This record gives sequence, structure tokens and C-alpha cells, in this order.
Amino acid sequence: MTEPALVIVQARMGSSRFPGKSLAEIEGRPILWYLFRQLSFCGVPILPILATTDQPLDDPLAAYAHSQGWKVFRGSEGDVLARYHDAALAFGATDKTVIVRVTGDDIFPDPHLIDAAMSLHESFRGLVDCVLTAEDGNLPYGAYVESYTFRALEKAHREAVDPADREHVSLYIKRNRDTFPRVEISVSRPLGGLPLSIDSSLGLQRAKATLSALGDHPLLLSDVAQANMALFGRLAGSKVNLERPDVRFAADIFAYGRDPEFTRYLDSSPFTQESEAGELLGLFAKENEAGLRDYWVIVEQESGRAIGTIGFLLSIDGNGHAVEMGYGLARDRWGLGLFTESAELLLRYGFERLALSQIEVITRADNKRSIRAVERLGFRFVEHLHGHYKTCEGLKDGVRLAIEKGSVTQSYGAG
Repeated sequence: MTEPALVIVQARMGSSRFPGKSLAEIEGRPILWYLFRQLSFCGVPILPILATTDQPLDDPLAAYAHSQGWKVFRGSEGDVLARYHDAALAFGATDKTVIVRVTGDDIFPDPHLIDAAMSLHESFRGLVDCVLTAEDGNLPYGAYVESYTFRALEKAHREAVDPADREHVSLYIKRNRDTFPRVEISVSRPLGGLPLSIDSSLGLQRAKATLSALGDHPLLLSDVAQANMALFGRLAGSKVNLERPDVRFAADIFAYGRDPEFTRYLDSSPFTQESEAGELLGLFAKENEAGLRDYWVIVEQESGRAIGTIGFLLSIDGNGHAVEMGYGLARDRWGLGLFTESAELLLRYGFERLALSQIEVITRADNKRSIRAVERLGFRFVEHLHGHYKTCEGLKDGVRLAIEKGSVTQSYGAG
């Protein structure tokens, strides 16, 4: 290529979902350090630029970038399209300059994929404005390449007026295919796994596990996708497997989810139609992608049926070191040891792969079966929660129990 591509990394400290995530650390280094290290392995000439905001909250982020010798641009907080445009101009972009967009929470950009995109820009010079990975769901979220000429970026900056187009930079370009001709890179089958983006503290823990499993850089898409599947795609046991939520399990989940006795302590109504189970699975999958859950479907090996769900609901301490566990098992599978095996798979996953330090359970104080089940796993009483649950029968007390990696809390007792 005749001139370096400008790889503009957007990042800020003010994320509402995960405040301060741009300087969140993995093994003592901010996540952006890993991202910029990946970019250092590109074979084509590039100029990496951190584009953050001009708000005081982002002063530490800019200071860290300067300490690393990175190029820094500071611009609008809400108008990210303008921030990209102005950053490109500030670093000498011309009409034919290629701009590569990277978000600061996607720390696994494949340097070979960026090289390939730049080669395609060169081959189609003057004929296309964009080289992008196809948005067909076949790549894990966060594994992508997105590049366009500065001419296209400038046109989008000049014409886009919708607030969403201003905030998300490339929406206007992607939507107007006729205006911005492109080459799309696609794979023919899904690579699977959870999203690679660090959108939450749970996402940070998954990124830590991925880096620990892979070791040396550069990390290529094949390496990351395979590690992602191995770490987060399926958990195998002797009687049950844990698999990610999918609509193919809707009929099974509807079958047990319409049982009033099953939903009694969930404080929800039994399902009346299969589509409700499909919607629940879709919600689980969506919240997994957003980092709000890390949820699984319990699949019985002998029958191949989905017999329950289990997973982590949310982060308790904000750093991903402690999470809450939620679960539900079909009533005709109670007392067979299947919950215990499912929970043990999840606990090993949490403590060993996600490096959690504590896992908690909150359940109704009158749900003695649930309390006994988690106590058998090693959970111990933490506190009694008066009036914790709002139910159709009025306020109900709850109980918090916890298990720690390497130790447990005091024995259970009604507070």
C-alpha cells in the first residue's frame, strides 16, 4: 500500500454497563495494552490511534496512552462519527486513506485479517469504499474487520443525521450499500462460542481465560474461536451436558415450564405456549451476548432432552470476581442427582476458567429443597433477606448462601 492505514481505536471510561473498562486489567495490564499489542503484528503499514473523548473522565485513559507512546486524539463523546472523522483528518487522511475501525473492548483483532482487508482495498482501489466482515452471525461477536476509505467516512460524516448513525460510526455506511460499494469477507458456517467483546465484568473474566489458554501473541481468529468454543461452548459431564441457549430446546423447556410446581418458587407464571419458551431462550442468548448473563441449558445425555437451565446471573462485586448463580430443573428430574452434577460443572467452570473467587445463591427462605441442594454442594449461609421477594402472596423472605474458591462461609442458619 502507498500509505499506512489509520487504525482508529475508540475507547472511553464512561461506559454505563462497565465503567472504567478501558483501563480494566488482565494480569496487571489494561485491556487496551493487549489490543494494541495485537495491532503491532500487522504486516501492512498502519498507524494505530486511540480516539477517546475530550471529557475529564478520560484524562487517565489519554495519559496511559501517551505513556505507551501511542498516538492519541480526543474529540466528541456522543458524536463518535465526528470523533473518527476529526481523528483521521488530524493524522493526515486523504480521500484514499483506509480507515480501520476498532472498538476498545474488542481486544482480539486478528492482524492477518486486517492485512487481508488492506490487500483487498489495494486490489479494488477506486472500485469499492469498504472491506468488511459479513454480519451473518457466523463469527463470534467481537471478531470482525471493518474498514473504509476516508472518502466514505467523510461522506457519512457530512450526510448522517440520525443520532444512532452518529454514535455508531459505520451504521450509515453499512445501511447504504449502493452508495458505498464493498467487499464482504464471510465464512460458510458458524464458528460459535460466546462474544469476544468485554462488555461487562463477566466478559473481562472470559477474556482473561482466553488469554491464559492461548499464551503467546499474535492471536489469530482461528486460535481465538477454537479457544472460545473449548472454554465457553459446551461443558460435558457423565449424565448431563451444559450447552448454550438455542431455540431448538424450546419444546423441551416448554414441556417442564408449564408445570405450576416448577414455577412456584420462580414467582413466574407457567408457560401457556411453546413460543414463550423460545422467547426465554432468545433472552438468555441475547443477555449472554451482552455480558449480563453466562447461562446454559442442561441437556440429559440419555434422553437428549433439555431438562433445565443454569448459569451466572450477574456480577456482584463489579470486577467479575463474584457472581450469582441461578438455576431451574424439570420437576420429573428432581432427586436423581442431575442438579448436583450440573451445578458442579458450572462451579468448576466459574472457579477454574473464569477465575471467580466467590459464587452466591439467593433463594426463597421457604424453598427448603433448593437450600438443601446447594448446601450439599458446599454453599453456606451468609444472610437472611427480609422481604426480599415481591410475590402475588406478598413479600417473602430470601436467603443468601455462598461458596468460595478454597473456603466456605459459616454454616447455614435462619437469621
